[in-house]
Amino acid sequence: MRSVPRSVLLGSLLLLLLLLSLGAIAYYGATWTTNAFRGLPDYVGIPLVVGAIVILISARIVAIGMSHSRTIAAESRIRFQRYEAYAAIMQNWVQLLCSLPGSQRATRSDFASLELGLLLKASPDVIERYIDFKEAASDTQTTQMTIGSLSLVVLAMRRDLGLENGRLDEGSISSLLLTSKPLPPS
Repeated sequence: MRSVPRSVLLGSLLLLLLLLSLGAIAYYGATWTTNAFRGLPDYVGIPLVVGAIVILISARIVAIGMSHSRTIAAESRIRFQRYEAYAAIMQNWVQLLCSLPGSQRATRSDFASLELGLLLKASPDVIERYIDFKEAASDTQTTQMTIGSLSLVVLAMRRDLGLENGRLDEGSISSLLLTSKPLPPS
């Protein structure tokens, strides 16, 4: 027969003591409350108890709402930071892939700092798609194939920003990227 480790027994004993003490606190608290209101007439005691319960529930609802509000605000800040990182890196890639003759091309150092921001702020799906895109871009494939891979990155970025892609697919993003040329530098 296998023996139970001493730490498991100790932990179980502490849990049992905790549950018993919580039960005792609840019992004595209910008893005290009942005795405190016993001398009051029913028309005063019942509304008083109901009012106290309503106040406690309302306070809990407000606390939940405030917590939810903080969570939404934090997600909004993160989305904005992601948007800025995504916009900067996409601008450089589109400039590189669809550059006009004589326009200034993005340099490797431009991409290094932008990719660091992407690595820190992007979701895992976006990072995976971006790695696939970089592998496709480094191969000797056609620009159209590379832009197709970039389209998958754009779709992942849109999902990460909370946007619905609906009927957008790789083909529609690719055609947009292939037909648009950046404006010449002023």
